Amino acid sequence: MKVLFTGRTVNTSYSSTPFEQAIKFFEGQKEVAVDTETNVVNSIIDRELYVIALSTKETVWVIDYPYVTSDQIYILIDLIKKPLLIAHNMSFDLAILKKYKYKSEKVYCTMIAEQIIENGFDSTAKNLGLTALLYKYFGMEISKDEQTSFTGEPLNNKQIIYAAKDPAYLLKLRDIQMEKARRQDKKLRAFNVFTKNNKGVVKALWWNMEFLKCVVDMEMFGAHFDVDESQGIINKFQDIYEDKKGKALTVLEEEFMPYLKEHGFYDKEGRFPNSIWSSSTKKLTVLNYFLKLSGEDLPPVQSSTKLSIKTYLVTNNINHPIKLKATSSDAVYRSNKWYAEEEDNMFFKLLWVMASFNHKKTGVELYKSVEDNIVSEHPECAKALGYVHPGENTFNLGSRTHMLAILQMIDQRILNTQKETLELNAAKHRLIPVLLELNQATYYKNNFGEGFFREQMDPDGIHRTRFNTVLKTGRLSSTKPNLLNIPRTFEQFRKALTPRVEGGSMIGADYDGQELVIVAYLAKEKNWLNYLKNGWDLHSKNAELIFDKEWVNSTMPGCTYYKAGEDGKPMYQKCSCPGHKRMRDHSKSVSFGSIYGISSIGLSLNLNISKEEAGSILDRFFEVCPGIRKMMDKFGDFAIENTMIVEPVFGLVRNFDAWKVNGDTESVRRAGFNTPIQASGSAILKISFVLMRRAKAHNMSTWGQFFNLVLPYHDETIAEASPTSEENLEIMKNVVENSMMISAKLGGFDIGAGAESGPSWAEIH
Repeated sequence: MKVLFTGRTVNTSYSSTPFEQAIKFFEGQKEVAVDTETNVVNSIIDRELYVIALSTKETVWVIDYPYVTSDQIYILIDLIKKPLLIAHNMSFDLAILKKYKYKSEKVYCTMIAEQIIENGFDSTAKNLGLTALLYKYFGMEISKDEQTSFTGEPLNNKQIIYAAKDPAYLLKLRDIQMEKARRQDKKLRAFNVFTKNNKGVVKALWWNMEFLKCVVDMEMFGAHFDVDESQGIINKFQDIYEDKKGKALTVLEEEFMPYLKEHGFYDKEGRFPNSIWSSSTKKLTVLNYFLKLSGEDLPPVQSSTKLSIKTYLVTNNINHPIKLKATSSDAVYRSNKWYAEEEDNMFFKLLWVMASFNHKKTGVELYKSVEDNIVSEHPECAKALGYVHPGENTFNLGSRTHMLAILQMIDQRILNTQKETLELNAAKHRLIPVLLELNQATYYKNNFGEGFFREQMDPDGIHRTRFNTVLKTGRLSSTKPNLLNIPRTFEQFRKALTPRVEGGSMIGADYDGQELVIVAYLAKEKNWLNYLKNGWDLHSKNAELIFDKEWVNSTMPGCTYYKAGEDGKPMYQKCSCPGHKRMRDHSKSVSFGSIYGISSIGLSLNLNISKEEAGSILDRFFEVCPGIRKMMDKFGDFAIENTMIVEPVFGLVRNFDAWKVNGDTESVRRAGFNTPIQASGSAILKISFVLMRRAKAHNMSTWGQFFNLVLPYHDETIAEASPTSEENLEIMKNVVENSMMISAKLGGFDIGAGAESGPSWAEIH
């Protein structure tokens, strides 16, 4: 492989080749591999390009970006729009190239392709890395030691060689992957799993690469959350957590006091089980206590959140003397230390650390010393915080060791504190349901409370999530922040997601019962298909069949379920009668639970009914919906016998060899009938996003400043539009709605969708 270099060097044998030769070299190329090197920051918008490496099968060009002019780089970017552009983990490279006006035409990501082709065999993050693939296919061992060495300074030999290695073999890797995909399609045809809509893995690769462009657009555009609503969410989750924690402590004190005293733990008259820094209220108490001691003429601090502290500093013209050990905040986090100017005023020192760091990562030493000082030197403040008599030990509600000791006093057979174990033993003591509630509240607080809004927002106030497109089921996940896991039932999140421009609109659409419609088609379930054909409420009709006489006897005056339509026949729509509502909810839980392999124990916990009653409901469900049981058995048996299952839209394969070797046939069976449902839903949503993106490209000149996809939330599409006319807004809504219904038909399903617009996500849901 020949390496050519354009740029500045330090102590290197490479001589700089004129940039014009690179331009001439890439003219007319049909395939080009690319890799970029940037500064190491979490924010997409703050990444700076240092090196761009472009490769054919024989030659790699390493281009030192600070060396070339802005005009030259734009010429280069324009040149690589025409060929097929190949990269590994391509979303990173596309994001930086988009900053230089690159408009992706034809792209191919070797990481996504490897996941699709080898799904279930080598689908761990480690095995999908470029280092692993180069070793797997070419026997090459490459080091990533130089990955973080790029700073914008002249390059040395090691950096040039490193930059050249990543893209050098990508074209050959793509050839190998495409050949494997074609062989896989040939093999799968023998199983007769392809349909008129399903064209196999090769076609699936094309759709997923098109969807990758949508992913990069969403990552770059991000999601805007209203500041006031965000603060309300932070407070709400903190309040819920404090409430659940208090209930857990009360039960411990009432039921396990002898154990707590014997082992040096203390009740409310001793030391609190958790640090004061885990409570926003207590942090606020400490801040204002030291403000009073300082004698400063400043207003009281009203909130202890990072955002509020920053606002307080600015409003009161307080300088921020924090000096970091390194320029990278990540480096500071890893060091687990805080650095500030010498400052005796504890109030200011706490303000500055709170404004700068997540105390769970940094500032630990300061917080601990303050806590100890309050307990020993400031009894009036300690009393206000619940620190009357410091205990020798601190009982930690979040400690598995501490909690397991308590749980084994209830039953020695409880061997861990995992959610599944607690659920199975929930009826044995009133503490266990309380712990389950506390664990959920802790999860919400940590993942969607202050940390969500404080640490994961870009400097422009926009949350830019990173999407993971390589899950085994074909679905998406996201990180930093995890927008795809926002609690469905928490309405404040929907109120907080708003347009970033005054007068703009959120546009949203979701499928009408996407997963259950897919189940109806795959299972050929006659009852469900009949409900859908007639426009009847599926869950209500199911409930009527499951509960029979109980359903009929629960009918109340004004019931809308039996309300007649124009033809005089009942419309069988959702009803708010208390009895009907309860039974419909039960039916809904059974319908969704069945496709995830729910047990009678799991259903009993969900519905707060006995195991026996739950089992009876499940049996009746499968009795009135026999097609679903047949589908589950058919797909489950196929997965076990062939160690794989095939998704019906793209024809993607999920392999189960590793599970079968481990003897976990039940997991194979459950995934065997669940994967086709989830993967089909994901596939048709991906297709709809591709269609919407194409429609945007054709119409943006007349629609307004922007129309951007924001989030694929399960079976829901969320988009944002700049201020525009009502006519244009209606056109955009129609594009979203029609794209979703067309994509479902392309996948082989007839699923309705409805689009709405409004000032927030809440108004369009």
